[in-house]
Amino acid sequence: MTATGGQVDQQDGVDAAVGGRAPTTGTPEPGAPTSSRRPRRLPDALGVAWVVVAGVALLVPALVHGVFLGPFDQLAFHGLTARRGVHLRVVDNPDLVNSLMPWSTMAWQQVHAGHLPIWNPYGGLGIPLAFNWQSAPFSLAAVVGYALPLRFAFTASVIVNVLVAGTGMYVLGRVLRLGVLGAATMATVFELSGPFAAWLGYPFASVLSFFGWIVAFGLLVVRGGRHRALAACGLAASIAGSLLGGQPEGFTVVALATTVFFVVVLAARAVRARRLAPVLAPACRLAGGAAAGVGLALPFALPSLQVTTHSVRAKATFNQAFPAHVLNYLVFQGFDGLPLTSHGRPITSSTLFGLSLYYPETAAYVGVAALVLAAVALGLRRRSPVVWALATVAVASLLLVFVQPVDRVAEALPLVGRVQWARGLMPLAFSVSVLAGVGVDAVVRHPDRRRVARWLGWGFLVATVAVALDWLFGRGGLTASQRSVRSHSFLWPAVELAVGLATAGALWWASRRTEATGPHAGSRAQTGRRRLPSVGVVAGVVLLLVQTGFLLDAGAPMVQSSPTSWPESPVLAAYARTVGTAVVGFGSTVCNLGIQPNDNGVYGVHELVVYDPAIPKDYFPAWKAASGLGGGAPGLNLFCPLVTSASIAREFGVRYVLEAAGTPGPPGTRFVRRLTDETLWEVPGAGLATVAPLVGGRYPADTVTGTPVTVHQPSPSRWSLTVSTSAPAALRLHLTDLPGWHATLDGRPLALRRYAGMMLEARVPPGRHQVVLWYWPQTLTFGLVGAGVAFVALVAAAVVELRRNRRPARPASHLPA
Repeated sequence: MTATGGQVDQQDGVDAAVGGRAPTTGTPEPGAPTSSRRPRRLPDALGVAWVVVAGVALLVPALVHGVFLGPFDQLAFHGLTARRGVHLRVVDNPDLVNSLMPWSTMAWQQVHAGHLPIWNPYGGLGIPLAFNWQSAPFSLAAVVGYALPLRFAFTASVIVNVLVAGTGMYVLGRVLRLGVLGAATMATVFELSGPFAAWLGYPFASVLSFFGWIVAFGLLVVRGGRHRALAACGLAASIAGSLLGGQPEGFTVVALATTVFFVVVLAARAVRARRLAPVLAPACRLAGGAAAGVGLALPFALPSLQVTTHSVRAKATFNQAFPAHVLNYLVFQGFDGLPLTSHGRPITSSTLFGLSLYYPETAAYVGVAALVLAAVALGLRRRSPVVWALATVAVASLLLVFVQPVDRVAEALPLVGRVQWARGLMPLAFSVSVLAGVGVDAVVRHPDRRRVARWLGWGFLVATVAVALDWLFGRGGLTASQRSVRSHSFLWPAVELAVGLATAGALWWASRRTEATGPHAGSRAQTGRRRLPSVGVVAGVVLLLVQTGFLLDAGAPMVQSSPTSWPESPVLAAYARTVGTAVVGFGSTVCNLGIQPNDNGVYGVHELVVYDPAIPKDYFPAWKAASGLGGGAPGLNLFCPLVTSASIAREFGVRYVLEAAGTPGPPGTRFVRRLTDETLWEVPGAGLATVAPLVGGRYPADTVTGTPVTVHQPSPSRWSLTVSTSAPAALRLHLTDLPGWHATLDGRPLALRRYAGMMLEARVPPGRHQVVLWYWPQTLTFGLVGAGVAFVALVAAAVVELRRNRRPARPASHLPA
């Protein structure tokens, strides 16, 4: 972690990292190993340890509050999971507990039962689990969670994402030939930044965690050398890991940002060489590695794309550029408040007075020190293609997020137009993080210390003026409590600015002292036999510490945890035991009865309600046609229909209906039992499957349901039933009609068709027959074949390269004497 002596222009080191010119002096280039045969691993071990400790430190305050990450406490305010004496700390992110955490729990349960987690039988009339883009049961974080007890699986997945993100960025720093401090700064800023840390627990974090790995392996592919095939394998694995992370919008912005980055890097290389030849081979290798990475993820991606075309997600997404005011969020955490509450206050109380969005949507903080260091990198390393590429990505991200005309143009693009371009904050944080690392590396190792001090001093001085103007003019028009919250948000930026100015002053003083005592005086300072750290190293450490302090203080309050996992109670047990595998609908008080959407699957209770981006879009018109009522809010990914009569319940296979206590059940139902403040009513003649006689050889009307048939479910994605009928009949299956369902009748294929706009039915002959149904999309088979081809191609390329590298060099021919 010491300086290299100050005789090398670091420009050469980064250029060499992307295949540019080699260092022009005999001094080792930045980040290169020493001349010793055994490379010094201790500095890297310390750097990685710092990154790991900083990432885990973000979670420690939450784990002290409760050993289970995730807002389980929010369940205490809803339906049958309600309980007294619970207070919330963070009033935000309900999607964690009503979507992402239950999906991961259901996937864990299915995997440990020996099933592939591809179907969720508990929501609506059944809905895909693996292919809704967000449950991500094949992500690295989820796979690690499968190896642990269920109660720790979600916590482990969050920790895995933090570690993957931090280590990937550290490796990227070393690939860029930065020193240990520069690489550690880059990794720390990224893993603790708002656009990453605020999404912990969401699939966004799983996708973003591979950002550094993708760019690092991509640079190694561009550089070439003896191990370019292995680098391409690493690139493919990283891209597949990101895509399997689940969130398509997150992967889209990562892919676009990475593409822009490498286009600029390769273009700069071509301009320098004044010909295209030097970039064609690296570009082809990059494209091949990227294609292989997508190929590895095809078993997940292809069925997900197919499900998307049939879901509410296929509809246009509303985009709105953020106002320029949000730029303040890059420097401040809590500038417009935080979604926090205190014990004893209502859960609706919050100090958040900014945009009416979830807090993670606008959590952009990276810190004023990171921004100044990024500016230092732009000033001192402006000839580097990598720096130009990062600056291009940052500018493009700013335009997408804050300039409405640019946002509108992007919205009109094919394939990616439905992305919410507020996600551009993610590549913006990535670019700033890498540039901040480059800036710290310049502070530590640049030979012209006075120039570094000048850039650092002017950067922090300009930032001080900007923050001072915010203090003077940014606190008007607020209530007293809001003004207090905003004033408090200035504390850490003020600390960063003071430390930054002091650091710049110290560097300036050291540069003047070096001039007076000789250029090598600092490096020769001895205490016994130990050399003192250079002033650049001390400055880098100080800047890293103050940056880390701000980011930890900003992110730690927003990480949620609970002292208990999924709540259990006699009422929940009685509810699950009574309804068994039957479908439960709501008669009133939409979505506030029973168990919250998706959480019902954790308890094995099948409720008609669905909160999922993969809701089939046909659910809503089908329910409207049958009942005359809307089925929910497709724009909010919510299907929660009112079951107002026994006839409509039978048509959709609803056997039980929940009502608020004191409200009679729908006409035609009978009372079963009371569950705290709710009552349960049974629908006679309803079932998951029914048999109705054909009418003149034709299917009967949709309202004719027939006689219930017992359904056995040996796995979540498989049905088995025995049908007995004296005449040809219609077997009506209250099961969502989606591509991928197959059926056999006594072992022979059975044709399925749509019933009531959203379900399945089939014609069965008279007699006693065994019917089996299973869910396996054909696109899943195609995806497995594609993944196999990509895997074989990567292995073959790696084997060929290893064999070539082991081949002994051909001896030089001897010239005649």
